[in-house]
Formats: sequence, structure tokens, C-alpha cells
Amino acid sequence: MTPMRDILEDARKLSRRLRSHDVALDRLIGSAEDNLKRIQSLKQYQEAQDQPNSVGSSKLRTQIVLDLQKVNHHIRELQQENMELRAALEDHQKATELIMSKYRQHLSHLVNSSKIDTSIVQAPLQGVRNIISIYLTHTLDQVVRHLLSSQ
Repeated sequence: MTPMRDILEDARKLSRRLRSHDVALDRLIGSAEDNLKRIQSLKQYQEAQDQPNSVGSSKLRTQIVLDLQKVNHHIRELQQENMELRAALEDHQKATELIMSKYRQHLSHLVNSSKIDTSIVQAPLQGVRNIISIYLTHTLDQVVRHLLSSQ
């Protein structure tokens, strides 16, 4: 190669490097601008946060504490009511279980003592099941209405 070609080749290489450095520099400038915007928005956010704290922060805190106390009281009331409703539901379930066990005992006693056909017993049994189903549905409706009315 001739010295002139070497010089031209070196100039091309330098030109390519300058272009790649220029692209990298543009990226760095864009990144720096983005970071500057973030910093400015964070400063604005901090100023906005500091402003209410300097103006009547004790009044604001007092109001927040009062509101939290009201909410906590309401939550405690709801928890107590929830416990009472669960206890009532449990009582109803136990009563229903007791009624069903007594019914089964009486029915088995009747079947065993009279040796009647079991197909005759199935119809009243289905009727009792329907009555119990209606009773449970009615009881659950009352519980739900009570819950909704207390809210």
C-alpha cells in the first residue's frame, strides 16, 4: 500500500469511530436528559410532599387519627357482629342436626317395628327434607338481610 492509501484508510477508520462515538454520545446525552427530568420531577414531588407538612400538619395528622379511630371502632363492631352471626348459624346447624338425628331414630324405629315397605317411607322423608331445606334457606336469608341492613 502506498502512504496515501494508508492515510485514507486511517481516515475512514477514524471517521467510523467518530460516528460510533457520536452515536454513543447522543445516547449519553439522551440518558442524561432523562435523568435530569427524573430528578426535577422528584424534586417537585418532594416539594409537594413537604408543602402540606409545613402548613398545618398537626391538624392533618389529628384528622387522620380521628378518622382511623372511627374506622377501627366500626371494624370492631363488624367483627363482633360477625362472631354473633357465626354463633347463631352454628346454633341453627346444631339444632338442625339434632332434629334430623331424632327424625332418623324415630323413622328407623317405625320401620323396624312395623316392617312396612320402605317405599312408603320415602315420600314423607322427601317432604321432611324439603321442609328442612326451606327452613335453612329462610334462616340464611335472615342472616344475609341482617348483615346487609347493618352495613
